[in-house]
Amino acid sequence: MKHVKNYLAILFIFIGLACNGQHFKIVNTYNTSTLKKSDFIELVVGDTKKVEACCTRLELHGNIVSVDSDSILFNTDILHLTYDSGREKTGYSEWCQMGQTNRIAKKDILRLNKYKSEKSRKAKSSLSIAGGILLFTGLGTALGSLVVSDKEDRKNLLLAGGVQVGCGFIMGLAIKPEYYKFSGTENPWRFE
Repeated sequence: MKHVKNYLAILFIFIGLACNGQHFKIVNTYNTSTLKKSDFIELVVGDTKKVEACCTRLELHGNIVSVDSDSILFNTDILHLTYDSGREKTGYSEWCQMGQTNRIAKKDILRLNKYKSEKSRKAKSSLSIAGGILLFTGLGTALGSLVVSDKEDRKNLLLAGGVQVGCGFIMGLAIKPEYYKFSGTENPWRFE
């Protein structure tokens, strides 16, 4: 009986490894990346002919369900619609909760950001904000050292300001999400 439990445990481990979620590949000229079905995706969809100009854009948050030859099936949790007419400050922006599946043409995809989960996206966003705050407060601390008359205090304030600026800069760079441009670049990504 003891051996049966060991064999069943090994069998379940192999089944668990073999039944890993569906993967989708995106490629460009030099690189290949894999998106898991469980990844949290920010997908920006719009008119690919007006990448640099003002246009209507949809930002979809959710995960990819399947990939076909000309489209992807996307489970949308949140939809953000932005319309900008290109004139002086005319346009609108609106957020909606969706919770439905949408078919999106591959040719309309502008950009894709990949996160492990929605919680990961929020954490990265919060940390990048904290990094920006550290960067600016560090600059303020360094500038404040100019006001102090004592050389030792000035040195300590300048050092503290430098540490804050360095930490803020590193946090800002380290928190950048994996993001892939599908149009408006010399080397666009595409679904394989």
